[in-house]
Amino acid sequence: MTLFFACLILSPLEIQGSGFHAESHVLLQRWDSQQLAYTNFLESDIHDGTFLLQPPWDGPNLFRLRIGKRQTVLAIDEPGRVQITESESKIQVSGSKNTDQLQDFYRRLGELNQLHFASLKQRADAVLEQGDSEELTAMLAERDAQLEAFWPELFAAIRQLGATPAGFAAMQVLDFNKQVDFIRERALLFQAELPGNPLTISLTLQLAKVAATEPGKKVSDFVLADANGQKYRPINFAGNVFLLDFWASWCPSCRAELPGLKILYQTYHPQGFEILGVATQDQQEAWQKALKRDSMPWPNVFDNENQVGEAYGAQQLPTQYLIDRNGVILARNPSAQELTAWLKKLYPAL
Repeated sequence: MTLFFACLILSPLEIQGSGFHAESHVLLQRWDSQQLAYTNFLESDIHDGTFLLQPPWDGPNLFRLRIGKRQTVLAIDEPGRVQITESESKIQVSGSKNTDQLQDFYRRLGELNQLHFASLKQRADAVLEQGDSEELTAMLAERDAQLEAFWPELFAAIRQLGATPAGFAAMQVLDFNKQVDFIRERALLFQAELPGNPLTISLTLQLAKVAATEPGKKVSDFVLADANGQKYRPINFAGNVFLLDFWASWCPSCRAELPGLKILYQTYHPQGFEILGVATQDQQEAWQKALKRDSMPWPNVFDNENQVGEAYGAQQLPTQYLIDRNGVILARNPSAQELTAWLKKLYPAL
């Protein structure tokens, strides 16, 4: 008996571009699981507005295509031909279903933000400028109520993407500290369906970072300077309870929480409670203006390259850690009520 074996030869991945007559160079970057970032992968000159990239296929991954000053993300879950064209000065992608799904997700994210937070954002600047503490408290309560409805809808949109590059990219809009249970759920799916894939490895590394800052772990050391060049590090606060507060000048929620933090600081600072503000994902000039505008009575330092914020998983702001007298993390992102309860417990004499 003769056996016939049919060999399936997968088509290589081809990225073809056309219509880019004003550009001369294209760069393809690939998601790197060790760097947890896009790194340069392939590049080519553009001739007569066209280019052809043929990266080796080694499994589903995310890519970022840079053409001149413009860029777009490609979510590639299978080999084949992807067409890149220019239309109305925008980069258009066809031939990649997973990229289409990722773009649909981003549109859905925009819709959810508009639905749940648009009116809050419109009120935020005026309320923050007025400094009305009652209105700020009401606005924060409304924000929290909207978040309760927002998260299930967002999680449903991410689940629809499955264990794909688009599914991984969608998770990157989340705060790994605050939505860690959901991300662990998704990571199990990636481990089952894409074992050894760079995206699965990335999720494992990202979750390991989260585990390093869980309650019960020792706070990681760093050295950052304030506006006057005075250097601070967590070890400076040994023997005191302190709050490590990651914030930014552009963050409305950070500013909205300031009045409550000031009250807690005024109440418990005489007993030894400290706060160290760390401005991250920010511009130095904007940070310095915010310091003058908001008059925070505790030390504030600037995370110039965002390395400390990244190490502490401060993807969304504010991100806060309550740390005990021995440098052990007591709570991560406590609510205002939880922080107050912790301080009452730690300073029972008041």
